[in-house]
Amino acid sequence: MQEKLDARPPTVTTPETDPELDKGPAAVIISENAPAPIVVVCEHASLELPKGLGNLGLTESERHSHIAWDPGAAAVAEHLAKALGSVLVKQRYSRLVYDCNRPPTSPDAMRAKSENTIISGNQNLPEAARQWRTDNIYTSFHNAV
Repeated sequence: MQEKLDARPPTVTTPETDPELDKGPAAVIISENAPAPIVVVCEHASLELPKGLGNLGLTESERHSHIAWDPGAAAVAEHLAKALGSVLVKQRYSRLVYDCNRPPTSPDAMRAKSENTIISGNQNLPEAARQWRTDNIYTSFHNAV
C-alpha cells in the first residue's frame, strides 16, 4: 500500500517571541486526586505541535511517525494509571518540540535530527526560542510531575 504524502511545502517557524500553547499547558494531568501514592508519567504521549511552531519543517507523514512520539504509550499509561489508581501526567506536545526526558543542557532536548530525519524547525534555534521551550514545555511539565 502506498502512503499519501503531504504535497505542500513544509513551513518552519522559529519563535523569537512566545507562541501560543494553543492546545493547553505542556502537561495533561489525569485523576489528580487518585488514591495511590504514585504517579505514572508518559513523556512521549503526543505528536501535537503548538500552532506557533508551524510543522517544524516536517511532512505530515514525518509528524505522525515514531520520531514525534511513542504511538500507544499514552494508552498504555492510561490503562496502567487506572489499574493502579494513580495520577497520570502526560506530555501534551511532541518530543520534537522538547523531549522532557532530557535536561535543558542536553543537545537532544530539542533535536535538530531524529534518526535520518532533519528537523529543520529545530536547526540553529536562537537562545530566546530555546529558553521559551525550556520554560513553557520542560519546566511546566516537570513542575506538574
